[in-house]
Parts: sequence; C-alpha cells; structure tokens
Amino acid sequence: MSQTAELLQRANSVLIGNYARLPIVMNRGEGSRVWDTDGKEYIDLFAGFGGCVLGHCHPALIEAATQQAHKLWHVGNVFHTEP
Repeated sequence: MSQTAELLQRANSVLIGNYARLPIVMNRGEGSRVWDTDGKEYIDLFAGFGGCVLGHCHPALIEAATQQAHKLWHVGNVFHTEP
C-alpha cells in the first residue's frame, strides 16, 4: 500500500466526512508550489482558509508565526487579541 493510500485510509477511519476531500495528501509547500506524498508537484491556486494565498514557507511568514506562537497561538472568536 502506498503512503498516500495508507494516510487516506487512516484519515477516512477517524474524520467526519463533512468536507468532500480530494484523494491527495499534501506533504510540503514552497511559494506557490505544493507536493503530495507521492512527490507529485502542483501549483497551489486554492487560497482556502487562512494565509495560503501568501504562499508556503516564506521566511518572513515563518518568523512572524514563530514569534506569535511563543506569545499566544489561538483563542476563540469570543475574545479580543492584540493585533
């Protein structure tokens, strides 16, 4: 069984099917490109939720996220946070 098939089988056994997912397991990203667990390269044209429209693994974004993670990672929408 391939790594992708194994990961998909594992995910399907524990995740609720409230989102239709493609049978692809993304492994890493750089800029506008992403690679799946089989090494196939894609151009990421899906901004989705959050900051992916900014690209993957940009050094300035990694530094900003790292600084924030040392301070406060996430709170619910009922709270305010500093910018």
